[in-house]
Amino acid sequence: PASTPQAPPWPVFLLAEQRAKLLRRLKAELSDSTVGCSIEGLTRTLQSVYDLSAERWPEVQHAEARLRVLQAVLRQLCEAAGNGSQDELEAAVNEAASLGICDDAAAPFGPALAAVRRQLFALQV
Repeated sequence: PASTPQAPPWPVFLLAEQRAKLLRRLKAELSDSTVGCSIEGLTRTLQSVYDLSAERWPEVQHAEARLRVLQAVLRQLCEAAGNGSQDELEAAVNEAASLGICDDAAAPFGPALAAVRRQLFALQV
């Protein structure tokens, strides 16, 4: 009996192509997030990376490091605002500035940094 040709595995090919597109988009998003200031955005992107089992990318280590830095700066800003020490306030503002964090109200760190700057200004006057 003559064998019938099998249909090409189009569904498998399409799924692989969709995954490849998703991974390319995710890699670009991951690279962008390592220069941003959004803890939430970075966390969301890293979760997508973990969900797709792409933890071995070098960019993931950079993103995880950036997340730890941003979390530490936010902690530092909150602690400085709570303590009210001029030295701590100045150190927190300087650390934020060195990372390119601005006090724009729409920015993720904006309100915390603006509060620390106001408190520091009040102490300096």
